[in-house]
Amino acid sequence: GPRGLRALAEDGQVLRDDRPVQQYATTQASALEANELPLLEDLRRHLDPVESILDTTLGVERTARVEQVRARNLDDVAAAAWIRKAEAQGRAGDAVGAAGTLERALALNPENVHAQRLFADALAVAGRAGESRAAYDRALSLAPNDAAAHRGLANLMQQAGEIDGALSHYRAAIDADPRDFESHNNLGAVLGSRGDHDGAMREFARALEIQPDYLDARRNYDRVRAFLDAQRSR
Repeated sequence: GPRGLRALAEDGQVLRDDRPVQQYATTQASALEANELPLLEDLRRHLDPVESILDTTLGVERTARVEQVRARNLDDVAAAAWIRKAEAQGRAGDAVGAAGTLERALALNPENVHAQRLFADALAVAGRAGESRAAYDRALSLAPNDAAAHRGLANLMQQAGEIDGALSHYRAAIDADPRDFESHNNLGAVLGSRGDHDGAMREFARALEIQPDYLDARRNYDRVRAFLDAQRSR
């Protein structure tokens, strides 16, 4: 609102179009930093009542709802900063650190599907399979068609020997994203383990059609083809 903007800008230099000034942006900023968080706290301190901004009366219930949405939006900006840091930690191989950072993001916005899925991924890498499953379930309760969450849950089930569940979730991942080459490859591996070599070949071939340089799918495809050729030559 006007009062909050005045308070934030009162010490700033006014720049006008009649006095052009070169402006700068920071490139290659560290993903491990969350520099917007102090700025968000400054914004929160200067928020004006919604009704004073709209210059109208909304009523108690609608005002409370608007305030809730505004607070959630700011929380989600903060959550995004923690998610960015967690992704950098994950790329650096720090799954435990990433999980801890994502807990901070989810405390701010438990409905952030991306954070829930990344949290599940980090827990899986950290060897906390049970917690990871629960996090994937929460992600899918928020977004039933999240292909990556289906794939992650299928991976855990495959590792646990729960083949029917793995098949179901790999297929759900492909239904949600037909170009999910990892799910095609993994589904092929599960089908091959069940003796459905033709089905496995189709899935490996589809993965390679989508991602021609996918080495895991190439190895799987060549291995099953060699097996089938050997069977046919007998």
